[in-house]
Amino acid sequence: MATKKKTTTKKVAKKKTAAADPAKKLGKITPAEKVRSKSQVVTALAERTGMSRKEVAVIVDGIGEIVKTDLGKSGPGMVKLFGLLKIRRVHKPKTPAGKRNIGGREVLVKAKPARNVVRVTALKALKEMV
Repeated sequence: MATKKKTTTKKVAKKKTAAADPAKKLGKITPAEKVRSKSQVVTALAERTGMSRKEVAVIVDGIGEIVKTDLGKSGPGMVKLFGLLKIRRVHKPKTPAGKRNIGGREVLVKAKPARNVVRVTALKALKEMV
């Protein structure tokens, strides 16, 4: 009966080349002269990532849906976007009608209903970019 010899092979890690590195393939985003529209943002991201405009538009719309559901009544009321922004829902209670002393004069103020207000705060990463 013949026995087979076990052969061992060494696994060698492949070196990354410039062509294999995905960060090298990405295009550069140039600064805009005016505020970018949603379409311009989608186009810039599509050029940067190499994805189609439709795929990027679906992702951008998905981010909008996440913000909407998290800030809604059933959500936690706060969203952090990519370590750049914190968006939160703040409940303002109703204000009663009455007289207020504004600038030394009494002014009649109408009652305001309770409402939710959106607050946006810049986080550390965004502050360091600017």
